[in-house]
Amino acid sequence: MLHRFAKTFLKNYQKIKLKQSLTYAYNTSPFYHTLFNTHNLKPSDITSYNDLIKIPLTNPEQLQKDPQSFFSVPQEKFIKVFTTTGSAGKSKKIFFTQRDINSRPFAK
Repeated sequence: MLHRFAKTFLKNYQKIKLKQSLTYAYNTSPFYHTLFNTHNLKPSDITSYNDLIKIPLTNPEQLQKDPQSFFSVPQEKFIKVFTTTGSAGKSKKIFFTQRDINSRPFAK
């Protein structure tokens, strides 16, 4: 019985976190806001993991073309920028806030 309760609790928790993440991306990222609107989607349309197929996949070219449109925080919050080597194509920039740096598992 406890196992079933834990499994149900975990599934509900995951749904809540999924909704929060999608809503956050929609409200703060110009890229995802436009992507959702272009496909007539709202975060509330995604009610289960099965609904994730409604959201088009993002490709590397979109990220390379306009990385700033993916930002969900003000640009001045970024404290580190790493650039990939581009071994699988063109290099990409990865931006980190202080919170990102502090939350990395190996940062502790």
